[in-house]
Amino acid sequence: MSTATSPAARLLGLLPVLALLACNSISTPAEARSVDTRYRAVNETPFGKAFSALRKDAPSVEKAIELTLADAARYFGAKPVVKSAYQDAKTGRSGGATFTIDANGTALKGLISCEVGKPGTTVAVVVIRADAPAGEWERLVNPEAAPRHARRAERQEGERDSESSSSDAAPKVANEPLERHVFEDNTASIGLARGWTTPSREAMKGVQIIGPEGQQMLIGVMASAQIPGSSLAGMPGSFVARYSTPLEALRTLAPQFSRQSGQNGGPVWKLDKLTQVSNQKPTMPNGRSSVLSYGVTERGRDGATKHYKVVAQVEISPISAQAFMISLTALRAPDAIFQRDLPVMLQMVQSLQSNDGEINRRSASNLAAQRDWFNNQQAGVRAQQAANDAQHEGYWKTQRDNAQKNKNWEAGQLAQARTNDNFSEAIRGVRTVEDTTTGERKSMNYLNVDKIVDDLNERDPGRYKQIPLRDEMHPLDGQ
Repeated sequence: MSTATSPAARLLGLLPVLALLACNSISTPAEARSVDTRYRAVNETPFGKAFSALRKDAPSVEKAIELTLADAARYFGAKPVVKSAYQDAKTGRSGGATFTIDANGTALKGLISCEVGKPGTTVAVVVIRADAPAGEWERLVNPEAAPRHARRAERQEGERDSESSSSDAAPKVANEPLERHVFEDNTASIGLARGWTTPSREAMKGVQIIGPEGQQMLIGVMASAQIPGSSLAGMPGSFVARYSTPLEALRTLAPQFSRQSGQNGGPVWKLDKLTQVSNQKPTMPNGRSSVLSYGVTERGRDGATKHYKVVAQVEISPISAQAFMISLTALRAPDAIFQRDLPVMLQMVQSLQSNDGEINRRSASNLAAQRDWFNNQQAGVRAQQAANDAQHEGYWKTQRDNAQKNKNWEAGQLAQARTNDNFSEAIRGVRTVEDTTTGERKSMNYLNVDKIVDDLNERDPGRYKQIPLRDEMHPLDGQ
């Protein structure tokens, strides 16, 4: 959950190149002012400006942003820092981003939006001082200042696109102040925009954020799935899917998630237009990660149905030979306001900050609780077996059958515990390495442990060995 590998950082891959434009209220070199001639100022306040331009030299979103980025570099003499970005996955003809930039010591923040059309590509940029008072964004971004394409709302399939002149259809500016919310378990905090709330009391098992107009964000929500034919695949409540790609895993598991939600009294849903936007670098060893775009038709407990657009980071990673973990970070909003609210949703995801000290403490505590639970289960089985022996003395066949059942049950519990250990070890990010000569043990980085042990053994072959968490916590017979 660290910011270095946060879902927001990975979602930046939705648009590879970004751009921005300056406002005249910021002091810039005189030779750079000529850059501003191709842009038209459509709104201005003492703290910033909104610009628009029609570029006939840019046949694509990427090209328009690349050229505008070059203009910005000349204008400011500094490189903009991208904070969040998106691109219309359906058409690829529109996109947007939030950014910051240091203009001669003045911190700026802003929003860029562009759309390819005829006779050229429209570019809209809003730039404001980072220390501007609350409400200044609203003064800059209003229906009269924003270009029409930035106010276009995506409708459900079968409905025609409409261009609204109301303030609700204007793009949702991402750089509005966020209120810091600390989760009750103290493992993380997140910034929430005005009107957004979270029912999540802890962050280690995933976070849910609810918007004021039916929007929803899921951050780091995880579930385990069994491979078809595994020993646990037939158990009630198990999710089953092949380990293939994030897209195919979600396609298979979504109906199962929906069915379980309905059984628990929650909404049910159905996905449509499930497409892959891009592949991403996975955060877990041997994992696979993709950014996906899809629609969701959801039916609530009252029977009413609504349609939403979703962009999601989906990652799958093996936790045993028979199971894998699926992790989901999804940004969802009603079709008509999805494009408007995507920047502020990305901003909130990006604001997630972890408390690594508390996470490590709780991970150790969870492992101890898991060990105690397993030991208690084992003790209960032994006590039950002793009572059965006393009650059914003489019925040796029945006794042998019961013993075999208990043995199978214990083996299943041990296998599940070792599977949980594999996942816990990946979450903790460390593995124990032992010096077989001295008996000394140390924790090493999980992702680099193979290379570390190989390098050590090059100097003293066979001296150092890895000890996976499963072998420490729940060793097999003979280990």
